[in-house]
Amino acid sequence: MYRKSLLCSVFAGLLVFLPLPVSAVTVSWDFSGGLDTKNFTYTTNSNVSLSDTAGELQLTKPAEWYPQSGSPSVQGGFITSKFYLNGNFDIQVDYKIKETPLAHGVQIQLELYSPSYYSYLVRSNEDLSHAQNYHIWKTYIYGTTAAGNQGTMRVVRTDSDVTFYYKESNDWTTIWKDSNCTGDIRFSLQGQDNYNIDHTADAFNVSFDNLQVKADKLVGYVPLPGGLLLLGTGLLGLGAVGLRQRTRS
Repeated sequence: MYRKSLLCSVFAGLLVFLPLPVSAVTVSWDFSGGLDTKNFTYTTNSNVSLSDTAGELQLTKPAEWYPQSGSPSVQGGFITSKFYLNGNFDIQVDYKIKETPLAHGVQIQLELYSPSYYSYLVRSNEDLSHAQNYHIWKTYIYGTTAAGNQGTMRVVRTDSDVTFYYKESNDWTTIWKDSNCTGDIRFSLQGQDNYNIDHTADAFNVSFDNLQVKADKLVGYVPLPGGLLLLGTGLLGLGAVGLRQRTRS
């Protein structure tokens, strides 16, 4: 019995170091400590810089000129979850356009993707067609006019149905509803620009803050060290109590 209790204690301690599936949870980031690199990656295919020292995630790109060949048609910075959302979920994130007005072709995006599904909730400026707008990019564009330089983007999945929202004041506005969104989903926060016909690309300065994710399960999510330590310590304490009780009997 002594050995069994000891093994339980050791196993509980190991939980401190293991990323485990977390069920029915809400997690949030205010980015006051910068980018959570245990749960997110940052990549860029061009000259987009990430600053995470001011309590937000700020993506900045200078105005540039690109040669006619050998350059990506889209220049972006991508903050991507390492973990997956399983089951129903609700993602909300604040954005801010820090260099106004948002230049033509610049897009602020919340992307969902899996091997069998993708879609983008986009805040952009398309002066030649839709002007300042929110839209969904998934083969076609479903849009609505935007007014402000900051707001909140939101995506909610219930079963296989997903709904896209934005908010610039007090009320949520529904942009579009989709179906057949199945499987484990990753998401990405993005700032990007499509270069112009003359191969110039505009500057942008946008930020994300106050990210909140609710999900039935987060697969591969790594909790904060303090939370893991509390879990491990609590279970170790239970193991120690069991040990004391069994050695006394």
